[in-house]
Amino acid sequence: HLVTDGAPCDDGDTCTLSDTCNKDLCIAKSTKKCEDGNPCTVDSCTSGKGCVAKPGNAGAECGGGSAPLACIAGKCTSFKIVAGTKWVKAKVFKMGCNAQSDGQCSANEKPAVTVAQSGFFVDKTEVTAQQYKFCVLSAKCTDAKSTGADATYNKAAKQEHPINYVTWQQASGYCATKNGRLCTEAEWELAARGALSLVYPWGNSAPNCKLAVFSGCGTGPVKADSVAAGASPWGVVHMAGNVREWV
Repeated sequence: HLVTDGAPCDDGDTCTLSDTCNKDLCIAKSTKKCEDGNPCTVDSCTSGKGCVAKPGNAGAECGGGSAPLACIAGKCTSFKIVAGTKWVKAKVFKMGCNAQSDGQCSANEKPAVTVAQSGFFVDKTEVTAQQYKFCVLSAKCTDAKSTGADATYNKAAKQEHPINYVTWQQASGYCATKNGRLCTEAEWELAARGALSLVYPWGNSAPNCKLAVFSGCGTGPVKADSVAAGASPWGVVHMAGNVREWV
C-alpha cells in the first residue's frame, strides 16, 4: 500500500517522537527528552523501556533553601551544619581581580575567570593556637615556630589567637586530623568574597581597624573569633587581615 509522505507513523522506538512517513520510510523528527524534575538523577531514554532515571550528581548541592542539601543516592538529602563551620552555597562566580571595581589588581590575580563552585563547609574562624597545641599534644601535629613578638604558639596569653608560623605541610596535616582539608583557591575566594566577588569580605569600601586587623591596627594578631563586622557574606571572619592563610 502506498502511504502519503508526511503521514504519522510509529517506528517502534519508544525514544522517538513525531514519526512521519517519508518515501516509504518511518522517520523520527525528534528524540524524547527525559526529565523527572529530580536534580539528583541522570535521566535518559532507553529503547523499549522509555525514560530511565539513575542516581547521579553525587555531592552536588540541590534545593533552594538556606539549609544545606546535597544529592545522595539519587535523593536530595539535608544534612546538619557542622559545629563551628559555615555553609558556603554552590555558586558560579568570578575568581580573580576585577579591575573595574578594584584599582589594585596584581598581575597574578588577572585575568578574572568564571568558576562553578559546589557547596562546602568552611571553618567560621581561623585555627587557634590552642587547637593546634592540642593536635601537637596528641602526637598528630608537629611544633610550630614560637619565637618572635607576634608568634602565638606556646604563648599563654594568645591561646585564642590564630596559629601562625606553620608551613603548608603542617596546616594541611592539621586539617587531615579533623577529617578536612585546606580550601582550594576557588573555595577560599568564594568563602571570602561571596558570589558577587567583592573587593573585601565586607564589601568594596576601604578597610579600617573595625573591619580587619592589618598594619597600624595594634601590635599583632587578635583573637580568632573577633572583628565580626568584617565577616564575609557567609559569616566567616578574618578572611582579610589578622594572619595569612594557606590554600
